[in-house]
Amino acid sequence: MNGAFPKRAPSWRRYLRFWRRDVHADTDDEIRLHLESRVADLVAGGLPREEARTQAIEEFGDVDDVRRELRMIDRGIERRQSHRDVLGALRDDLRYTVRSLARSRGFVIMVVTTMALGLGLNAAMFTFIDEVFFRPPAGVKDPGTVRRVWMTHYRTADDKPFAATHTNYVTYQILQDATSHDAELAVYLTDDAARLGHGESAPTAVAAYTTTNYAHVLGVRVARGRWFADAENRLGAPTPVSVLSEALAQRQHVDVGSKLLVDGAVTTVIGVVGGGFRGPDLDAVGVWLPIAMDTAKAGDGIAWWQSRNGYGLSLISRVATTADESVLAQRMTAALQADQRTQKYGDTLETASFGPVNEARGPGEREATVTVATRLAVVAAIVLIIACANVINLLLARAVLRRRELSIRVALGIARTRLIRLITAETVVLALLAGGAALVAAYWGGTLLRVLLLPDTHWGESPVSWRVVAFTLGASVAAGIVVGVVPAIRASAPSMSNFLRGGDATTRHSSRLRATLVGVQSAFALALLVMSLLFVASLRNVGRVDIGYDAQRLVFAQLRFEQPPPNAKTIRDHAYRELARELTGAPGVEGIALAGFPPMRGFSVAQAFVNGDSIMRLVADHEDFPTFSAVSATYFRTVGTRLVRGRIFTDQPGANEVVIDEHMARVVWHGADPIGQCMRFQKPTNPCYTVVGVVRDAHRDHVIESDERAQYYLPIDNMPIVGWSAGTVIIRAEPAMMPPVMRDVHDRLQRIVPSGEASLKRMSEYLEPDYRPFRLGATLFTAFGVLALIVTLVGIYSTVAYGVEQRTREFSVRAALGATTRDVVRLVVGQELRAVCVGLLAGAAIVIAGGRFVASLLYGIQPTDPRVMAAVAVLLLLAAIAASLGPAWRAGRADPVNALKSE
Repeated sequence: MNGAFPKRAPSWRRYLRFWRRDVHADTDDEIRLHLESRVADLVAGGLPREEARTQAIEEFGDVDDVRRELRMIDRGIERRQSHRDVLGALRDDLRYTVRSLARSRGFVIMVVTTMALGLGLNAAMFTFIDEVFFRPPAGVKDPGTVRRVWMTHYRTADDKPFAATHTNYVTYQILQDATSHDAELAVYLTDDAARLGHGESAPTAVAAYTTTNYAHVLGVRVARGRWFADAENRLGAPTPVSVLSEALAQRQHVDVGSKLLVDGAVTTVIGVVGGGFRGPDLDAVGVWLPIAMDTAKAGDGIAWWQSRNGYGLSLISRVATTADESVLAQRMTAALQADQRTQKYGDTLETASFGPVNEARGPGEREATVTVATRLAVVAAIVLIIACANVINLLLARAVLRRRELSIRVALGIARTRLIRLITAETVVLALLAGGAALVAAYWGGTLLRVLLLPDTHWGESPVSWRVVAFTLGASVAAGIVVGVVPAIRASAPSMSNFLRGGDATTRHSSRLRATLVGVQSAFALALLVMSLLFVASLRNVGRVDIGYDAQRLVFAQLRFEQPPPNAKTIRDHAYRELARELTGAPGVEGIALAGFPPMRGFSVAQAFVNGDSIMRLVADHEDFPTFSAVSATYFRTVGTRLVRGRIFTDQPGANEVVIDEHMARVVWHGADPIGQCMRFQKPTNPCYTVVGVVRDAHRDHVIESDERAQYYLPIDNMPIVGWSAGTVIIRAEPAMMPPVMRDVHDRLQRIVPSGEASLKRMSEYLEPDYRPFRLGATLFTAFGVLALIVTLVGIYSTVAYGVEQRTREFSVRAALGATTRDVVRLVVGQELRAVCVGLLAGAAIVIAGGRFVASLLYGIQPTDPRVMAAVAVLLLLAAIAASLGPAWRAGRADPVNALKSE
């Protein structure tokens, strides 16, 4: 190839160079011209042509090497020139866009506001969805190798398996031994209201009691000091040390070596963690303590680290990159089931598995509020679609108003691709402006969603992260391109002849396009408004559920100790009885009762026998075992549970009596009269307790319970089971008198036991988590639905208004030919209503198809309820008529003289 003389490029390649430079052909031409020039000089010097060619090539060197170098140079020049061309074009487009938009400030405000509403809702929802589902915990090393350990339980009271990350310390040790060196497990217990000082006014923080290897498993970086050692975390011999987050250390003005009071224990701060670490959960942990410092007991006299009944510990693991997670899960499951087979009531089907560190993505059941949030994310996307459809209509109308400018540009020879790019650039700039406003909405909206959806969570970071910024900017650019493409294509081919003739700019195709967009907006608006009404109806239905208690009139009083004395149970029981005696007849107090647990806040299970047969066996075909509560005789009148037949037991010592509910009467005695029947507890030979009364069924755990639960009530002063005492005081008062009564109860209880702390809580506060998903659904779906309705109505109004402006000549001609104002109004409104009606039909189809996605969040109503859809359809039709009447009236008042002038 060294002696090869470059050939002339084929002529067809030369003819194509008008489209794009041919670097290869240009390079060969350059080399050939140089060689031919040298050959000509040598021939002029007297050398034969063939010898001249050979000598010229030898002087030139390796042709292939030169060719490659020249092509590289040409490509670099071409690339730099291309970059300069692109940057220059972008600069020109942006300069033109700014000048054009500056002349249409009203249009800019309308478009930016509309898009900012849609983008802001999506950005705010993304802050929550990202934090709950996708954002890895801050400060965790290699979060991709961190896993939660899930246990799926099959032996349950209602025979419904469930998965959970919580377990006991015995199970943790079993699983750690099963994984060997392939995975390291750590366990922790969270207290979301650890008190940092004395008294109720002391600040609180989230505390995590952890094993020593917790920091190693999560890769925690200790900025100052160190993590606690094994010697400081020996079970049964707690050492008072603590590790703080950077935020808490700054807030409390403490550092390594300082003393910090945590829940009554004086601890020495030995470390401060950095890297923004706040734990693997959503709750931002402020202080970490050795798990041996936790003084919780299992309730059966066994220390919690030896008990199998405590399930408050969470498991986190780091799996080796070389390990197979499925094999490890099989080993853990085998170890679990082997241990369960040694237990009397062991769950031999229990399984273990690994899941994502984000708990919401695991196999367990999500919180109802989190599920509501996922549905709201879809709703936010629908609102953005409605907003985009509205903006497209506005852009189409603006393109008609700019038809003179665009026609002149086309006549001057601007390329259609350049015109499309120019118009699309405008929409992208508008979308970016809207994106900036959306980021502000993301911060405020994200903060509001945190408070509304998970109010009990202590958040550690700002809702706006770089991921939220990237999402918002990406969504803004995408929305700008989407809303700009169709108007740009339509506007890039204006009909100059029609414009020069003075005809209307509107065409049948553009009218159909705008009508389609109105139909899309109407369809999605119908779907969102139907969903909002469904949630409102569900909230109303849930509010009407009879739970068996007068929840709005009840308050629970309990006594707490920072450092429980050895006889804390005796002190507490005496204080409760003294408080009940003092409050009897007090102003505003309607009733006082003692109980082991507040209603719907706890229950117990015990072996019970009827006619020598175990109740457990009698109800084996039913979904749950009967549970009992220890209460005083005044309990039923105080909480509002009505007596159906018989009587309430008395407080007389030695009166062995029991009260049951209606469901227990049905499942145990199968319709026979249970009054006077005998029940024995613990052993079939123990003393008989006589059934003296049947009360109305009451809910045991939640406001909404799919199945009735058998319950019975034992006298707290004559319990057949030892070890029971009063755990709470229940006070009944008028809702209006509740604040002064609560203050009076607090002061009395604090006076009776000065060393304790009085804790009071209304029953309605306990039930709030059950009502919250329905309240949130009703509030947020309604807010989003109303917003979608407003955007839709603005779209309808703008469409009709611009359409009327484009058809001014047509309406003038109609007026000249005798059409009345009523005729024109009927024509304009009728055309818009046809598009809306088509959209309503499509919206009904969306509701029917998508109803199953919200069915689980509703109560007492079907997602396809025809009454709701009909009501929303009528509302949208009336709103559409109202939005169309103004422009239609202006069209009906068109001056016939305009038609004559145009002719």
